[in-house]
Amino acid sequence: MTLKTPSAVLLDLGNVVVGIDFRKVFRSWSESANVDERRFYDRWRVDEAYKQHEIGATDFATYSEHLAKLFDVELSQDDWLAGWNALFLAPFQDVIDRLQVVSEQLPTFCFSNTNAAHYASWSRRYREELKVFQRVFVSNEIGLRKPDIPAFEFVASEMALPPAQIVFIDDTLENVEGARAAGMHAVHVTSSAEVLRALAGLDGDMQASH
Repeated sequence: MTLKTPSAVLLDLGNVVVGIDFRKVFRSWSESANVDERRFYDRWRVDEAYKQHEIGATDFATYSEHLAKLFDVELSQDDWLAGWNALFLAPFQDVIDRLQVVSEQLPTFCFSNTNAAHYASWSRRYREELKVFQRVFVSNEIGLRKPDIPAFEFVASEMALPPAQIVFIDDTLENVEGARAAGMHAVHVTSSAEVLRALAGLDGDMQASH
């Protein structure tokens, strides 16, 4: 780690602490609509409507209307929502276990780009696992999303720390670059094994600073 005396660690949630798989969303919608899954893969976009949904500017009913037009598919609200929430997989227990150790020595936080429907689902599903975090920041509540620099600045302010004293861990390179631009020490990870290595390095830095 380049930061020898971090004051806190901030982690993304999906595919860092818990598993997510968007293929399950498309599979659910495909089965409900009786159309080829490729329609969803081909037309899916992280577009402005998606971003507005993630900052809480629109609700799921409005967003699902957009999805119906985007995919040219008609589904009931229940089917749209069931597929939308099929995203979530099991937590990474080895990461949770390591975070329990880290959190005893260092304030540990989470920052997730999400939306009200997803947040309602995963905050219940992972209730016990989320207890390791001192606070969970979600884009739909703070009205800001990664990788935008103001989002990281806001979270750092709420953590009462300069960005330079925060280590941020995320599986999306764009978010890592945004955090670095905001002044955080950011680590890009692509597997739970890499999350563990990042946390182990953090633990080593903490021990070295004591």
